[in-house]
Amino acid sequence: QGCAAPAMSRGGPPDVGGLISLKVDNFPFNTTSEDLREMFAKYGEVRDCYIPRDHHSNQSRGFGFVRFSSEDEAEAAIDGCDRRVLQGRELRVQVAQHSRPPLPDRERPRGGGYDDRRDRDYDRRGSDRDYDRRDRDYDRRDDRDRRDRDRRVRRDYEDDDDDDERRSRDRRRRDDDDDRRDRRKRRDDDNDDDQRERRKRRDDDDDDDDDDDDDR
Repeated sequence: QGCAAPAMSRGGPPDVGGLISLKVDNFPFNTTSEDLREMFAKYGEVRDCYIPRDHHSNQSRGFGFVRFSSEDEAEAAIDGCDRRVLQGRELRVQVAQHSRPPLPDRERPRGGGYDDRRDRDYDRRGSDRDYDRRDRDYDRRDDRDRRDRDRRVRRDYEDDDDDDERRSRDRRRRDDDDDRRDRRKRRDDDNDDDQRERRKRRDDDDDDDDDDDDDR
């Protein structure tokens, strides 16, 4: 069956309301919209076919969307194309979870007609904004993780410094105690020496007195 173009709504993009949108993943980058139409046309009337492209290189991003009018046609396309190998790559076909966003009023071309390039640019900008938001979220999480790690490291260093200070105080206290004990011991030793010396002198005096008595 052929691929009928979706009907144009006056002054806006084609009316794709009520169509069943399938997402086709993992096809070769050189695949074109005509290739997808030809592949899916055997399962029903393809009402719309779209392949997003990188807005810098204009290269296919490796996935696209195909729309059918009925669920029966969409299910037949899934059964016939899901896991089909195309140029060495296994396709993944499923019902699209998110539809392409509609054009805002300011993007709609005036005077009738539908500018598909604007629609695709809008899709790409929306995807880029999503990626940017995700990147910013990842960056914020990384910053938080780095700050948490830095705080933990600082706390560890501060704890180490506190431990070093406590050990130093304990060491000084022990040294002071040792000094006091040494001074006390020296003082006690000096007192003992003085006492021995006094006893010795007293004994010597007593001996001299005894000698004098003997002489008389």
